[in-house]
Amino acid sequence: MVNGLNLKVPPVLVGVVVGCLQWGVTRLIPQLAIDVRFQLPLALFVTLTGCALIFLGTWTFKKHATTLNPLTPRDASALVTSGVYRWTRNPMYLGMMIILVGWSIGLGNIGATALVLVFGAYITQFQIKPEEAILTDLFPDDYPVFCDRTNRWL
Repeated sequence: MVNGLNLKVPPVLVGVVVGCLQWGVTRLIPQLAIDVRFQLPLALFVTLTGCALIFLGTWTFKKHATTLNPLTPRDASALVTSGVYRWTRNPMYLGMMIILVGWSIGLGNIGATALVLVFGAYITQFQIKPEEAILTDLFPDDYPVFCDRTNRWL
């Protein structure tokens, strides 16, 4: 039954839900508030870094004319290993995670920060691992080499 979630929920929706949960934790448990030096500029910098990763990942996919739909990885027409994909196999998901870190810094709540791990665990289990299985089937010679050379997250 748990595998029934594989490739079913758009990662952006998962990110929005986690972001809302972060906000809720901040409001419900103000005792977890933390002081962060230069909180707003730091939150903005981290968030923009995440946005840049998403942009670069998207741009590289478009350049290779392959699918951007995370729910249909079987439609991939090319294995993208260039650009930002030299450093991470999942720059768009990493970008989303970094945005959530920026949001948690902005919220100034350690509970909000902990929820970033929930996003990472969910995306790894129900999005990335199923994608990896499909990409191994689609690109049996090249994808394992890419995995050996490039980390899943960082």
